Amino acid sequence: MGSKTFWTYRFTGNGKGPVELLQGRIKEAVKDFYQKRKALPEGIVVNPTLEKAAKQATGVLNLFAVHVECIGGCLVNEVWLIVEADLPRENNDGA
Repeated sequence: MGSKTFWTYRFTGNGKGPVELLQGRIKEAVKDFYQKRKALPEGIVVNPTLEKAAKQATGVLNLFAVHVECIGGCLVNEVWLIVEADLPRENNDGA
């Protein structure tokens, strides 16, 4: 298996709010990734304070094959998607 890299999706606001806000951000990031790569990411990275909400959101979105990881360097207004390193890295500023 190859090394991993991240696609970063940065959204406006501070990332705090209801689970539905994070769910919408995850949905938007995964949708964009899928449209470009025709595949799901290997995983989703969020700030540790959002771990429970992210796991709930991936369940609601039926993304059971996509695991959730937490990294302190991921800001609360960001969602990182874990991908194989051979895919180009992108920085996608969300709305």
